[in-house]
Amino acid sequence: MDFLNNFINNKIIPKVFTLSKEPMLYRDLMVANKLFNDGRRLEGNISGMKLSVFKNITLFVAVWHIIIVLPMMIAFHVGSTKINCHISIISAVIFTIMFFATYFIYKDFLIQRSAQLLIKKAWLNHFAHFNYEKYRFKVSTFYAKALENEIPIKKMQVHILNELVK
Repeated sequence: MDFLNNFINNKIIPKVFTLSKEPMLYRDLMVANKLFNDGRRLEGNISGMKLSVFKNITLFVAVWHIIIVLPMMIAFHVGSTKINCHISIISAVIFTIMFFATYFIYKDFLIQRSAQLLIKKAWLNHFAHFNYEKYRFKVSTFYAKALENEIPIKKMQVHILNELVK
């Protein structure tokens, strides 16, 4: 599993996404962390991350053909030449539905993974002394309360750090 995670983080994400070399601003980190922790849609909402649609689709189609299409063709080719054409049409429709459904799952998974990598990288910059896994929900809660209390952005960082230290 570690190999797969490293492969996704180090090989797939850098090829599919254009990630900014610039450090993420504090306000952008707070927004991205809040969206990520709330499980909301991240595509287009995180600065410094741009999806290359062509590379994404090309990679997905290649993986889809290697993992799904080729084994199914090898396994069912002889039997599929003898079946009714109506069954072939129905199976093509089901296959197409499966293709697009898995594409959107794959795309959302990659967006979530790359967003988490960006957030963790920015976290080390802005909250170096606080563990991401331990404090990410607390910071998200403090950020939401600071927005409710209309604390200015310039004072928000000090306010959240004070809340964390308490």
